[in-house]
Amino acid sequence: MRPAEIGDMITLVSLWDSSYHKHGMALLGSLREHHPDFRMFVLALDARVYAALVGKPNVEAVYLPTIEDDELLAAKASRTNIEYIWTLASAFTWWVVDIFNPPSLAYIDADCYLFNSLDTLYAEVSDAPVAITPHRWTPSQADRLRGAGIYNVGWVYFARGNGYRCLREWRDKCLQWCYHRVESDGRFADQGYLNDWPHRWGAHVVQHLGANLAPWNQEQYNYNYLNDRLMITDGVRYDPLLFYHFHGGIDTGYKLNPGVKGLYNEYAGRLG
Repeated sequence: MRPAEIGDMITLVSLWDSSYHKHGMALLGSLREHHPDFRMFVLALDARVYAALVGKPNVEAVYLPTIEDDELLAAKASRTNIEYIWTLASAFTWWVVDIFNPPSLAYIDADCYLFNSLDTLYAEVSDAPVAITPHRWTPSQADRLRGAGIYNVGWVYFARGNGYRCLREWRDKCLQWCYHRVESDGRFADQGYLNDWPHRWGAHVVQHLGANLAPWNQEQYNYNYLNDRLMITDGVRYDPLLFYHFHGGIDTGYKLNPGVKGLYNEYAGRLG
């Protein structure tokens, strides 16, 4: 039996502080609109976020000090704020597994936003123990961004068994090393560790172009609307947009394809 059948409740994990709270709330709103059968564990990085999330439907809010054990505090002492947040992504995801043990779960960045149900994504993942999305750099960006790794941490899926063993190893490695620099062995923040997961853990590499569309890959595709859904094509695949990774907001240093500019207008309206 698959860890998550189409239409079943999905378990998600995210984290944010007050500076990202409007992004996180937009993500939650988009989930309720497009994939309402979900449960989201949110690590509140400050007291203001925790107070705002307690009692929200579909949300399990966890305040940062709740999970900060000696290993995390030791890592915190040697890292910048953003490096520590990257460290927390795998640590908190593992914490949720260790305490609640859902059949499967996925970490998702707070600045992602749904435009459709995720059913087709979970159908593609099927019974894979792990699933990851490639960056799919726009060719003109590839050399500049290659050091960030093959895969993006915007959405990462794990299932019981080998998936959770992979997650535990990722968490342990991030505790040991998670810095904002590229190493000769491919390490970069929490992201470079994903490079060998297809080989080592049987990770499924998501093929759906509408999963984790982002500033670094959107320019290369063609777009049109079908039944009010934005469709994406690379000349081979033709997929509806599922979720867009806004990478911090509406201001981007990337050249935007005219086909995605409307997404930014909608997102800006949801951020208030």
